[in-house]
Amino acid sequence: TVQLNTSGTVEYNIQKNGNPILNNAPLGINTSVADFSSGLSFLSKDTTSIDETYKMISGRKSVVANKANEMTLKFSKKGKNLNISFRTYNDGVAFRYTIPGEGNITVANENSTFKIPAGTVGWAENFITSYEQTYPLRQLSNLEVSKLGMPLLMKLSKGQFVMISEAAVNGTYCASHLKGLGTKTGALKTVYQDEEKKVKSTVNSKLPLSTPWRVAAIGDTIATIVETSIFENLNPSSEIKDTSWIKPGRSSWTWWADIPETLENNMKMVDFAAEMGWEYHLCDYGWSDKWMPQLVEYGKTKNIGIWVWSHQQDLNTDAKIAEKLPLWASWGIKGIKVDFFESDKQEMIKLYDKLLVAAYQNKLMINFHGCTKPSGETRKWPHIMTREGVLGGEYYKFGYFNPKGPINPAEYDCILPFTRNVLGPMDYTPVIFSKLNGMTTYAHQVALPVVFESGVTNYPDTMDTYRACKAKEFLKACPASWDDTKLIEGDPGKYITIARKKGTSWFIGAICGGKNSSRKAIIPLSFLGSGTYKAMIYRDGSKSDEIICEEKSVTKDTKLQIELAANGGCAIQLIKQ
Repeated sequence: TVQLNTSGTVEYNIQKNGNPILNNAPLGINTSVADFSSGLSFLSKDTTSIDETYKMISGRKSVVANKANEMTLKFSKKGKNLNISFRTYNDGVAFRYTIPGEGNITVANENSTFKIPAGTVGWAENFITSYEQTYPLRQLSNLEVSKLGMPLLMKLSKGQFVMISEAAVNGTYCASHLKGLGTKTGALKTVYQDEEKKVKSTVNSKLPLSTPWRVAAIGDTIATIVETSIFENLNPSSEIKDTSWIKPGRSSWTWWADIPETLENNMKMVDFAAEMGWEYHLCDYGWSDKWMPQLVEYGKTKNIGIWVWSHQQDLNTDAKIAEKLPLWASWGIKGIKVDFFESDKQEMIKLYDKLLVAAYQNKLMINFHGCTKPSGETRKWPHIMTREGVLGGEYYKFGYFNPKGPINPAEYDCILPFTRNVLGPMDYTPVIFSKLNGMTTYAHQVALPVVFESGVTNYPDTMDTYRACKAKEFLKACPASWDDTKLIEGDPGKYITIARKKGTSWFIGAICGGKNSSRKAIIPLSFLGSGTYKAMIYRDGSKSDEIICEEKSVTKDTKLQIELAANGGCAIQLIKQ
């Protein structure tokens, strides 16, 4: 419901089946054209509907349905106009502002507020610009006084789930986060980085200006949130016609395992990637242009494409981009990993846009690191294969994940598929054995390339570690892009079992986390097609580093029951016979 109150402020609330989802809260935007947060007069209403399907190259589904109703309300203030568009989906609601006209515009702040009902709990990070934080479970009293990175996942008192974040962020604006207003009304406001400081973080743009979408994904069950495509649906369609160079895949990688960046070492890693049937090898900090063309040529003989790392400071001007990206492309580089953005401000968001355009022009895929969260832009820019914006596997290397540390990594793994990974691909760099110290089981690690979605999976551990792994065949087989995704069961921070389809095969990842978290994963295979499937099962043994491999014949009538150890897991490949 949307209304204009006596002060001329637009207010809205969301209900589903008669139950309050978000309580009455103000909207508005304060700009150099006008302060549209009060004093508005209603002009008119337009409605339209959206009903389309589109294809995705990577992600949780290869074909996505986009079905919504859109209502645009037009308001005026002293001869200046503001449009607020609302889109309603079966799995959520979104709104954004558009200021028509021509010329320049500055935006000081938004009045976009989400008012959370009493009895709500939520999982959210403390806001930092790298989005490398954990997602503790918070009571409403904590949420409404905190500065939170998005997404915010909430469970309402009647059991519904709501995720708040943003979609279609680009360089005409900045990225945002949430700030509890401390009013004991459950109010969270959309704010910009450093907004409270004396040097304001403003947006400078041109008219007409449309803001990013402010999104509330809504589900009666957590499966609706995990499976949603609302963030992609709110982005424009891609204008990239030839996508033949955009190929999801798996990659070996030097940095995590402390392998020195020499030509000889990287050639060995290329050999290993080929041995595993993977598609790529990533050269990180320290690679040399003296030997890189030679490595690319060697990779071609093994059918392995090469990715290279760069600091964003080496690509932060038009001249640097024009010098480096065509050169790397001329060598035959397949993708670039660009690092250390660590800002949500508009100037940095503009740099993402520049890099995306230049990478597309040079047919280079992209992995952003030290970066902002995704906002569904893989629909418009399908060559974004993955991005960080997550506290990932490097934190084993840094020692932050340790048996005496502040967080149980297995428990944290059981939160990410319900939070950060919903927004888009996530370069967690999974499957780590070397520095586990018993914090998760080996089978838990093997399940992660299915539990986590990423258009390129960068495998961090050493070659010998993977060669010795009893689940090596699973790591060879597990793809990095999916035709369909189904959440089988899940409870954030406790456990998740998820199934993903590729071609005629299905892959299942089940993990659990926390003290005394051992459980029986019950997995009905009713999503399978007709006929018989061979199930290759990799599950916990009696010790944390033991993986038991089993083979079973199953059908869609089979219900698998698999014991997971504490902080354990299970990975399953289902092959059509």
